[in-house]
Amino acid sequence: MEGQRILAINPGSTSTKIAVFEEAKSIFTKNIKHTTEELQPFAKITDQFQFRKDIILKEFNPVYDRLKSLWNVDLQAIESELEQLGAPYTPGRFPELKN
Repeated sequence: MEGQRILAINPGSTSTKIAVFEEAKSIFTKNIKHTTEELQPFAKITDQFQFRKDIILKEFNPVYDRLKSLWNVDLQAIESELEQLGAPYTPGRFPELKN
């Protein structure tokens, strides 16, 4: 059974730390430092919400795009090949129904 995943975001005064945990184990961490010039337009940290959100999404979009490609292209091709070879069903793989 797959463990629970948690996304942690820590908007500090000069950086944004993001991490993904599976159960108690860290599986991804990133510390994004912000320059004084980047933060200067914002009076309060709460005013930085959209700025920091955009940075976080920029970090995750390439990862998301690669995972989507793995799922939609690579994994589907592997499953198709397994079906053609007559491999038995394995957990997490949808069997192809034959009429």
